[in-house]
Amino acid sequence: LKERGYQQNEGLQKFSDELIRCVEPSLTEELGIIMFILIGVFKGLDKERREGKTEEARSEADALCGGYEGDELMQVNIDVYKLANKLEASIWDEYDHAELHLLAKRIQGNLDGTLSDLPGEFLSEWTNFMGRHGWDGEDQLFISSPRYQDDPVLLLARMRPNVGSGIKDPALTQQEKLSHRRQIMKLHEGRAASKRFTSPMALSRIRKRNLYLDHLLWIRNSPKLHISAVMGVLRASILQAEQSLIKAGRLDAKDDIFHLDLEEVDKALSNETYDLRELVKPRKVIFERALQANECPLLIDSRCRILR
Repeated sequence: LKERGYQQNEGLQKFSDELIRCVEPSLTEELGIIMFILIGVFKGLDKERREGKTEEARSEADALCGGYEGDELMQVNIDVYKLANKLEASIWDEYDHAELHLLAKRIQGNLDGTLSDLPGEFLSEWTNFMGRHGWDGEDQLFISSPRYQDDPVLLLARMRPNVGSGIKDPALTQQEKLSHRRQIMKLHEGRAASKRFTSPMALSRIRKRNLYLDHLLWIRNSPKLHISAVMGVLRASILQAEQSLIKAGRLDAKDDIFHLDLEEVDKALSNETYDLRELVKPRKVIFERALQANECPLLIDSRCRILR
């Protein structure tokens, strides 16, 4: 679906439904595991690391909350570090934060073949990263928020702090936490085994908890990331539709399409007389007025009144 994109004759709404159906089995399983197993386990550990009777107990509980193989969020962090360090520090030194758009342009030039002044290994890793994580970005659950794949400057800004002699590889940090967690797990099993006569069920409870920690807790970030990936794929198709509508003179500016819903865009794609500007104009006025607000309302009632 990602490679195919949406079909104009079928519309964006159908494409959105197809994407949701694609990930629904996985999301259902992940959310079930989180709700019926992991929330209870994590709540217990979190309470112990905050309210444990001794510093040792709090420290051990904290160790059990980290170091998980398969954690997709951690893998993104690892891949960002790896990508950032494929580019020599001297190249990073050529650009301050405000000039990262120039580095993005340089990277694209190398990918297009108009330039050849960046390492091939970096360019290959860049392409692979975009294929795996290009859907990521800031505020990933908002479809109007830019992604790495359509605004590489966001990725460069995230990569930059990962370069330098004092920056530790997150993969090493993950392995250290994993090793420490398993030491604590083994310690707890030993303590429980020593109480087998006074607390005969303690060892089985600890072993079950440890199985959850080793094989399930990494799932805790998966639903959000998988929904974010769906939003990223759908966003790419929405931007494609927007480009065609701007080119046809039916939308005025980039991001205007995010003032519409999918049904309205589909109507416009199938009916050239459908006036999108009339829909966008009043909504954009409200949006731009909201941007001028000095505070973000904490509570809005059903009549759109801000409650203070």
